[in-house]
Amino acid sequence: MGSIVLSSSQETACDAFRAFIQDPEKKEFLLSGPAGTGKSFLTNYMLDVVKDEHELVRLIKPGTPSPRFHYTATTNKAAGVLGNMTGGDAKTIHSALGLTIRNNFKTGKVSLQRGRGEAINLNEGILIVDESSMVNWDLLQWIQKAQDKHRNCKILYIGDSYQLPPVNEDTCPIFQQIQDQYHLVDIHRQAAGSPIIQLSQGYRKCLDDPTQAWPEVVADNTAIFTYSEPKAWRKVLRDHYTAQHEPDDLRILAWTNDRVGGYNSWLRTQLGYGEHPVPGEVVLSNSTLVLDSGRVLAATDSRHTIQEVDSADQCGIAGYKLSLVSAEGAPLSVFQPKDWNEARMFLKKLARAKDWPEYFGVKNSWADMRPIHTQTVHKSQGSTYKKVFIDVTDIGKNSRWTEVARLMYVAITRASDEVHIFGQLPPRPTAATAARTAQDVLSSL
Repeated sequence: MGSIVLSSSQETACDAFRAFIQDPEKKEFLLSGPAGTGKSFLTNYMLDVVKDEHELVRLIKPGTPSPRFHYTATTNKAAGVLGNMTGGDAKTIHSALGLTIRNNFKTGKVSLQRGRGEAINLNEGILIVDESSMVNWDLLQWIQKAQDKHRNCKILYIGDSYQLPPVNEDTCPIFQQIQDQYHLVDIHRQAAGSPIIQLSQGYRKCLDDPTQAWPEVVADNTAIFTYSEPKAWRKVLRDHYTAQHEPDDLRILAWTNDRVGGYNSWLRTQLGYGEHPVPGEVVLSNSTLVLDSGRVLAATDSRHTIQEVDSADQCGIAGYKLSLVSAEGAPLSVFQPKDWNEARMFLKKLARAKDWPEYFGVKNSWADMRPIHTQTVHKSQGSTYKKVFIDVTDIGKNSRWTEVARLMYVAITRASDEVHIFGQLPPRPTAATAARTAQDVLSSL
C-alpha cells in the first residue's frame, strides 16, 4: 500500500476514516464525491487499511475481535456492482435489515416494516451503504434504529451529492443528517482526460454556481456524439440495437415514462417483434412484485427472459400470462396487463372505492415487464452501461433547472465508453437574466 499515492482530498478522507473507526463515540461516516474522484478505489483502500490495522492489534492483543464488514447498496444492481468491486457478499440494505413493504389496508399507504426474514448481526460490524444518495428519510431512520440496537456498529455511507435525490424528496437526507462528511474533489488524472467526465463536470458546475449557463456539448465522435435530426438519431439507435450486443451494453435514457414507452415500442418493431411479448425476449421488472406473505417475487429492475406467453384476463383487464426465468435461473409466472394505462385506471377506481385489499393485491402482483432497451434516468441511477443514448429533448421538458442539471449529470455518467446525445436543452435563464426579466415585468406595470 505504501506505493499508492492518494489525492489530497482522498488522504484527508482516509485519515478521518481511520480516526472514525478508532473513536467509540463516532457512529456514521459519509464519503462522497462526483464521478472521477475515485470513490470506489478509496472505499476499497480504506477498508483494507482498517483490516490491516486490526490484524496488527490482534498480534499485540490476541483475542481482539476483528470487525465484520457488511456490504450493502440501495438497489440490487448497485449491490451486485459493490460485491464485484469488494469481493464481498453484497445485498440490498433492505434485505440486510430484514425490511419489507407494509401495505396499510385501512389507509392505502405504504411504509417499511421489519419482515419475517432474519436481519444481519451488526454487532462489532461496519455497515457499508453504497449509492446512499437514494436513501430516503424513512429508510435512514430504519438504518439508524438498527445501528442503535447493536453493539459498536459503525456505518460508512458512500454517495454523490450531484445525483438525483430519492423519489418524492427534494434533497438527499444523508447530506443533511450525517455530521462526519468527507467530500472528494480531485478528479483523477485518468478520469480528467475523459470527455465523458469533462462533460459531466459542466453540469456539476451549474449546480455549484447558479449563474452558469448550460455547458456547450462538443462532439469528438470518439466518446461524445451529437445528433440534431430525428432521422440520424433513429438510424444510430437502429444500427446499435440490431447489432449483436450484451443486455447492459446499451441503454437509451429519457426523463418521462411516456418517452421510454415510445422508444421501447419502436425498437421492438425494429427488432422484428410484433405487438405481443414473445418467448426469448429479455425484460426488466418496472416494479417490485411481492406476495401477501412479504416474499419478493421480482425486484424492481430485475432482469427476466420470457419463456412462454398465453392470453389471460384478470378483473376484466385483458393481458398475458408470462412464464419467465430470472437472470439467476429462478422460474416465475405472472399476469401482465396488455395496456397498463387501462390497469392504472382500474387501480384508481379501487383507490377511490378504498378497496385497499383488492388494490394492493393488484398493485403487488400484476407485472409491468418492460423491454430492456430504454429506462428513465431516475431508474438508471446506480448502473453503468458501455454506451448511453440520451434524449435531451425529453429532459428539456422539465421546468426545474436544478433537476435538469442532475438528470444530465446522472445520464452522462452512466456511460463507460460513449455518450450519444439527441437535441439540445432550451436556454436556461441565469441569475442575471432572471433579474433583468423581473425588472422588465415590473417596469411594464
